[in-house]
Amino acid sequence: MVHRCPSCELEWHRSLGVCIRCRGPLQKVEAKHFRVVQSTRVEVPSAAHEDVPYYCLLVRDDEGRHYIRKSRQPLAPGDVFAEDRARAKVDVTVGVIGTGTMGAGIARAAMELGWKVIWKSRSDAALKKAQSRIRERLLKQLTPEQADNLLSSMVTTTELAPLGNADIVIESVIEDLPAKQELFRALDAICSPKTVLASNSSSLSIDAMAEGTSMPDRVAGMHFFNPVSRMRLVEVVRGPRTSDETVARVCDLARELGKAPIVVKDSPGFVVNRILMPYLNEAVRVVEEGTASVDDVDTAVQLGLNHPVGPLALIDLIGVDIFVNIMDALAARSGEKRFDAAKLARRLVTEGRLGRKAGKGFYES
Repeated sequence: MVHRCPSCELEWHRSLGVCIRCRGPLQKVEAKHFRVVQSTRVEVPSAAHEDVPYYCLLVRDDEGRHYIRKSRQPLAPGDVFAEDRARAKVDVTVGVIGTGTMGAGIARAAMELGWKVIWKSRSDAALKKAQSRIRERLLKQLTPEQADNLLSSMVTTTELAPLGNADIVIESVIEDLPAKQELFRALDAICSPKTVLASNSSSLSIDAMAEGTSMPDRVAGMHFFNPVSRMRLVEVVRGPRTSDETVARVCDLARELGKAPIVVKDSPGFVVNRILMPYLNEAVRVVEEGTASVDDVDTAVQLGLNHPVGPLALIDLIGVDIFVNIMDALAARSGEKRFDAAKLARRLVTEGRLGRKAGKGFYES
């Protein structure tokens, strides 16, 4: 039985009380039965149907109307099968690596869409903690039973091997190029040749990550923004060797997730961070020089520029250490001094004042 939201057109093959996205009521969708009239085995791939063999079926429904259907199963004339009375749904298996804020947000978005999610972390403890955070958010909309039912659809693992047959693997691990390169080489060895390898990196070179992989054409950036549940933009980063097909697939998946993808060149900071980080850095310098206090700088930007949050509060949300790492990556890739991180931000990192996740940064929380 399928439960479908008439407003969002999202579907779940499990019982939920309300639509997770719009909180509207769901409709039960009955199965429609078809009888196979003719079956043709197709062994020659085409642009729209690359995976062969498959079966092209002429089928008849309960009312005697005829349709063409595609099947992976070797159905023969006379066979009967059921199809949900709902729009065709993209069936995707997504591998997500990382249980931090971004990794959890990406995993949750894919899970809520009804995709199969394989979630990998270095430890079971980290996975359980991340799932607990997701459950707390789900309980604002669902009953405990419904939330647990949804979470149970996820496959969690501390090994890479289960990711081998994923359609796309999105890594969201530490913003460190050698670590990401090692991860991509390991994924390249176990994943299907058709698996897209994507990075949620906010500043590192996609082309550099693809070094050492056998097919750099399937490596791309898929940069989500925090919080994933509310921010619609996804930067799809095309490296110099990324194929058009890979870019198109990543854009399509982003749209299925309800995001608005833009395709950007593999350049320092891409688009958003190229603009955002120097602005944040200058705000830190204003405080560092004693021109204004932390509170006054944030108030000035909120009231003078009509921004919803001040720059220093935003750095606390991002993580002061992550902010410094991104600035360092921008400086290293561009060779420009204007990207040197402000000394005050570096001092806060040394003192362990990393922002909201540490309970203290520019602000005490």
